[in-house]
Amino acid sequence: MRTNPKDVEQRIADSVRVTRLDIAVAKSFVVKFNPHSLLEVLRAFEQDRESLASGPMVINLSIDIEPQILRAVEYIRWRLAFVEAIWGLCHAGILLAVSESLEKVAVGLGHTDGRYSGSLNLPDYPTAVPARVRLAPSAASGATLELSDGDLYLAALDIPNLEPEIAVSLREAVKCFRHELYLPCLAMLARASEGAWTELGLALLKAAPEHSQLPAARRENMRLTIEGSDASVLRKMRTVLELYKIGGLFAQVQKESRSSAADLEGVSIWSDAVRNSRNAVHYGVEPAMQNSYEKVGVLLLATAQHLRTIYSIRGAIERQIAGHNDAQP
Repeated sequence: MRTNPKDVEQRIADSVRVTRLDIAVAKSFVVKFNPHSLLEVLRAFEQDRESLASGPMVINLSIDIEPQILRAVEYIRWRLAFVEAIWGLCHAGILLAVSESLEKVAVGLGHTDGRYSGSLNLPDYPTAVPARVRLAPSAASGATLELSDGDLYLAALDIPNLEPEIAVSLREAVKCFRHELYLPCLAMLARASEGAWTELGLALLKAAPEHSQLPAARRENMRLTIEGSDASVLRKMRTVLELYKIGGLFAQVQKESRSSAADLEGVSIWSDAVRNSRNAVHYGVEPAMQNSYEKVGVLLLATAQHLRTIYSIRGAIERQIAGHNDAQP
């Protein structure tokens, strides 16, 4: 039975989704490529996405349609991500247009059944970008670009299983930093830090076996502290550290994650520095050191190392739980 082009159009239109991660991937590629002619960058970007090396332009309705639809969706998805990435980088001042004209990034697809051919009628996607761009002089001079754009920051962080709420907090922190709003930046960074500690504590409790130093009552008190909204961040951190230090309880996790209790102590020092700096939101409270570009920038850049420690422990816990479940009869 011959496939109806209208059905193909609808399935493609319904399936195209562009995520923040897609845009972050495109942004990272563009700034590393040192763009000039954007169509040249687009071709290189699509070659970098191996499945798009020869992008689907014509769908053959007389053969298996499923893989062709998947390729068409990927083709459009990455082209749209590229367009959003360019405009996002321009808006952030990382790219500057050096041409007044716009270049259309076509996402049109054709169809054929071997006898008749035509074009697929797809939505009117926003697919125009400046014809030529360059890195802004401040970006080209070796500046830390991830502090100028939340997507670049998350891409540099490179934590694939980062909770969405923590990712949003970090993106907002970078946005505030870019506009020299240092105290709001620290507030969002502290929120991300608290979220990471909370999720780590709950994961540790979930994986903790029966232990003489962790009776049911102590376990429940720890859970209430870690999960509770009335407990201070400092108390939550101390509770998670106390749990992680229980002798022998997480020896295998520490070995697999290569993150000792001392490493987690290091994360707590960073988190405490963020918390103390953020406390200036309270009336009449002054931080030990003024919240300047240099100080807040250092705290933002240090986030990567410390969140990776937390997530390396989380990853080891998840693998341990998965291995235990697989071993169950």
